[in-house]
Amino acid sequence: MARRRGEGIHRWPEADRPRERLFQRGAEELSEAQLLAILLGTGRRGRSAVEVAHELLREVGGLRGLDGASIAALAKRRLGVGPAKLAQIKAGLELGRRVLRKDLEPGFDVTSSKAAYEYLRPAMRDLPREIFKVLFLNATNRILGEMDTKGSVTESAVYLREIYAQALQRGAASILCAHNHPSGNPRPSGADRQLTEELVIAGQAMRVPLLDHLIVGETTYYSFADEGLLAQYEAAHVQRRRAAKQ
Repeated sequence: MARRRGEGIHRWPEADRPRERLFQRGAEELSEAQLLAILLGTGRRGRSAVEVAHELLREVGGLRGLDGASIAALAKRRLGVGPAKLAQIKAGLELGRRVLRKDLEPGFDVTSSKAAYEYLRPAMRDLPREIFKVLFLNATNRILGEMDTKGSVTESAVYLREIYAQALQRGAASILCAHNHPSGNPRPSGADRQLTEELVIAGQAMRVPLLDHLIVGETTYYSFADEGLLAQYEAAHVQRRRAAKQ
């Protein structure tokens, strides 16, 4: 039986109700709009919750657009969803992100650049501006803790002294650094390369080496270690020191 436009979800045939479909088939069987409709609970005059959810996702560019924008920014766009509902949606998205990271909290072993990327991606990929993050690792590359600064590599407070002061305080055997590119392209800039070389040199001096520097992009990442650049920077520094002694 066809439903009337804007009719409340509770009046829909049971098979079409997102909540009932979730009970019967599991959340994985629902579309993004249907899941979002459950968080919304109700629609607005003339529009069902599912229709409102479809419109919202279309207007903001999908779940990632919804996740990346602040409540204030979304409210200004007059999307037909009030601050209270937006807060519910944001809370749901944050819970999902925390589930992804549940098994990747401090204590997680960084076994490869990919493992580090999977750890960092949920928190860094869709940010509207750059942040610089440091993971402090023990001798077996287990994460002891982390720190981050807001802003780009060139304009933010990426202070080597602070990084290594915390590394020594935490008893770190090495560090792994990462920052995101909001453009989605992880290709390193000249500033990225310069900073990485400075981190390598400082790590040698402090005997807390840089294990890797990752640039987190939209769907992939760049690893300075995997590209062989950390070894190049280290070798060049050793050569300069030897030349200076001659």
